[in-house]
Amino acid sequence: MMWLQKIRAFVSELDQGEFRKLMMVYLAAFAACSGMLLFFYFSQEVGLKDKIRQLNKSRKTVQKVLTDYQKVAQQKEAVVKLLSEDENFYLQQFVQTTLKTVGITGSTVGKVASQSLKNGYTEESVSVLLAGINTQQLCQLLQSIEQASRGSVKNVTINREEGATDINVSMTVATLKSNGG
Repeated sequence: MMWLQKIRAFVSELDQGEFRKLMMVYLAAFAACSGMLLFFYFSQEVGLKDKIRQLNKSRKTVQKVLTDYQKVAQQKEAVVKLLSEDENFYLQQFVQTTLKTVGITGSTVGKVASQSLKNGYTEESVSVLLAGINTQQLCQLLQSIEQASRGSVKNVTINREEGATDINVSMTVATLKSNGG
């Protein structure tokens, strides 16, 4: 309390002009300190808001990765289940049966080629040459192959001679087999 009395005595000894100067200095110092505090507060707030935005963006990215991972895991489980259900699947026989079902004759089905993949599976593929078919037959064939759970079309090349109504098709049909069986 002693320091408070000293300040009171100092202020009471000042004349009015000196008191105004002292108050102006005090208010200027107070305003400067307040301004610096507000500046630091708002600069910290902006920095934290940027970090929050970055964290939210990273969180969304992680959520997308986890969702995609779950989809891939489900698809892998479906492939494993499908391969274990039909271990005696023969691609060449499947293609020939599908061609007969669609009503395409005069086709050439090549031999099965195998390629070992890094993920524990072997990809079997067979080349198919179709001569003199129409686009409706091709569409039915492609749809039949894609609807089958075991076969898929890897590539298709369609050729049509100028003035001809029929097309010639070269395609590759593939499937996966487990390396274990």
